[in-house]
Amino acid sequence: MKEEPKRFEPTKETIRELFAKSGNICAFKGCNHLMIDEDGTFIGQICHIEGVKGERYNPNMSNEERRAPENLMLMCYEHHIKTNNEKIYTVEVLRKMKEEHEKKFSHPEDAILLTFSDHTDDRNVVRPKNLKHFFNVLNYSEDEQEGILDTLNIVIDKLERIPENVLVEYAAITDRIYKMKDNKKVTEIDINYMSILEHDIKSAFRMTENETFEMGKRFESYDLGYAEKGVFRGNEYEQVYFVLKNLDFEWNFFLQLSEFCANKSIKLKSILKDLDFSILDE
Repeated sequence: MKEEPKRFEPTKETIRELFAKSGNICAFKGCNHLMIDEDGTFIGQICHIEGVKGERYNPNMSNEERRAPENLMLMCYEHHIKTNNEKIYTVEVLRKMKEEHEKKFSHPEDAILLTFSDHTDDRNVVRPKNLKHFFNVLNYSEDEQEGILDTLNIVIDKLERIPENVLVEYAAITDRIYKMKDNKKVTEIDINYMSILEHDIKSAFRMTENETFEMGKRFESYDLGYAEKGVFRGNEYEQVYFVLKNLDFEWNFFLQLSEFCANKSIKLKSILKDLDFSILDE
């Protein structure tokens, strides 16, 4: 009697073999997404080449054969969904993809070389087209709007080359300055710069002195700002400020952007992290 097609869970031995041969990287050609993230969480998908239904169903394959390592691949969620198009991703296409991927990891050093890449090259930057939504929310006059779109695009050219984690830090500090802008003992805001006391950053973000020092160095390296010591309002002891530059703007544009985000109940880092400025347009 012919057995009923069923989807059996892979054995532990099969899963170990898949990971050993995949280099912990999605098998889809050109994808470098990890299967287990830095926290040890499995974020990948175990995918069948010949499944229990659909165009890739093989009636002559047993259920045990379907869950064998030869019939399985590790992929990220996006490419698992993509390969569900069985007309394009046939059994032959997937078997070749699996073979070529696993061949890369016949030597352990190949996995390291594949993941060693400049991730700023992978960004899909979404540039603003008109900024009309931004202007409307913050009540900009027509005169005040002039030149902002062109300047922002020049700034985006520079931001593209800055690592994501540094942009997230810059956004978080800007948001904190916006939140504390009315406390003159904590922040200083001028047409040429904006700054905030280091001790406020340490408390708000639960950072150590060494962590804030390193962050200040990162800002300085990418010309986003710097840490500055100085006498604080006549007191005898020194305080450390985080000074954020206005980049190519002649005023605090990113502070205004933080205000826009507050109005829309989002965080500035949601824009700068992916460099997606589409929310500013109509």
